Amino acid sequence: MSHDGGTVVDGPEPPLTPGDHCCALYFGGRERTAVLAPYLHAGLAAGGKCLCVVDTSDQPDLIAGMAASIDINACIATGQLELIPAAKSYLRGGSFFPEDMVEFWEERLKGVFARDHFGVTRIAGVMTGTVEAADDRSDVAIYESELNRLAARYRVTILCLYDIRLVGGSIIPDLLRTHPKLMVGGLALDNPHSLAPDEYLMAQQERRHGWTALTDLERRLAEHLAQGLSIPDAGRHLSLDRPTLDRHLHRLFRKLQVTSRDDVVRIVLGRRRSQ
Repeated sequence: MSHDGGTVVDGPEPPLTPGDHCCALYFGGRERTAVLAPYLHAGLAAGGKCLCVVDTSDQPDLIAGMAASIDINACIATGQLELIPAAKSYLRGGSFFPEDMVEFWEERLKGVFARDHFGVTRIAGVMTGTVEAADDRSDVAIYESELNRLAARYRVTILCLYDIRLVGGSIIPDLLRTHPKLMVGGLALDNPHSLAPDEYLMAQQERRHGWTALTDLERRLAEHLAQGLSIPDAGRHLSLDRPTLDRHLHRLFRKLQVTSRDDVVRIVLGRRRSQ
């Protein structure tokens, strides 16, 4: 493993380098640690900063998988390695919103590059629990697409991990479209199926808009508005605090391709007349 000219080499070619965004599919906790531990170890051994989102219950296995070759406790104590629970990152608002998570990484990376003396930064995220908790899986794919902009802007290396047994096969096409690299057998391979963020968002808009794209909660929100409730009153009926209500409203507007409450009401009333 070496750190030379901003390139982190962590095994056989082709290596992961700053600006790379890679997807690793795995089966079970043992494989997760077998993929994640060497990735983090390489970054730490090279003097880099590592930010890793991993469920609290999985952290002991990860630490044990790295402890034989590096002083993990020292890395955590100095801030070189940060293990971040999903509840304080991906799901910090109680649900998953891609805009929130991109903002989370923006804040963290600005702080890292402004304050820390560490070298190349590596980000890792175990996404399995997030996919299971997400109201809309398309939001996870949008987030993954936006990470490509983040990786290019901050020149960080990003590894996203999915347990294929738990997330299922339906999300794989979107993972292929949003990750320029795939990790197979410890190797990071170029992915010819990935799309640039603008291309992906355009494709998403073509296949994920209109009433059928809404989640159950978004439909109930639209129905409440059509009944004459104000936006705050609709949020109270759905037991949503204001920040969560605003995020769901933003997704509702985006999927219906509208910009106001009156537009939503018009669509709902139009659907009722046509039924």
